[in-house]
Amino acid sequence: MGSSRGSEHFASISSWVTKNILKPDVEHLTQERNSCIIPQSNLGKGIVMTFTITESAASRISTLVNKNDQDGFFRIAVNGGGCQGFEYDFGVRNDAADDDEVFPAGDATVRIDRTSLTFLLGGKIDWVETLAEEKFEFINPNASSSCGCGVSFSI
Repeated sequence: MGSSRGSEHFASISSWVTKNILKPDVEHLTQERNSCIIPQSNLGKGIVMTFTITESAASRISTLVNKNDQDGFFRIAVNGGGCQGFEYDFGVRNDAADDDEVFPAGDATVRIDRTSLTFLLGGKIDWVETLAEEKFEFINPNASSSCGCGVSFSI
């Protein structure tokens, strides 16, 4: 529905976040525990930016990667599209890119490109199991609204 508009909006917001928040000097990341990252250039500046992979998500990601592609990894991305303007895209892949940030997830690896990471900062991915469903759930403080499916969101 409006994916062209969503893509333009995505590019505009991503460009602004990269210039004004991440800044070009964010080249190195410091890992804390298994799940959080803090860009080193923002340490001591009162800006703490993280993305968390919960233990249940890490366990499920490890299972999926080991089951589907021993040489692959789990990619998380944000793309323009969906009914809200942006959508999460995730799954086992083997298309590594130079601008990927790499996170441990159990005995697997999660890769997030820097553009997508700008939309995910401060958020987390969790694996949720209920009587009705099993799914990855994104908790994203940058999203102003989201679709009922949990895959599409707006900023």
